[in-house]
Amino acid sequence: MLTRSVGRELIVGVDRITRELVQDDVLIVCSDGLYNALDETEFPRIVESSDAAGGCRALVDAANSIGAFDNVTAAMVRITQAPAKVEPAGGLANHLRRWFR
Repeated sequence: MLTRSVGRELIVGVDRITRELVQDDVLIVCSDGLYNALDETEFPRIVESSDAAGGCRALVDAANSIGAFDNVTAAMVRITQAPAKVEPAGGLANHLRRWFR
């Protein structure tokens, strides 16, 4: 979940969460207008049987049906196949990790 706005301040703090993705995981990025309109427990129920486009439409429709007060935007990705494990790209940090394991 991203909980910070972009564009209000010159320097924005970034939260980074690393998690292994598995088949059937769903990632949703949405505006605060959508997030504040719906209870977070409703999200899985609304998108459970939808493709990405249908899930976004269902979320936006659900928020608008209860009178959301702000812009309502959503993007959704459904993981349909477990991604292959990928070794991180090169770079100084990765070289140092290899040397100091």
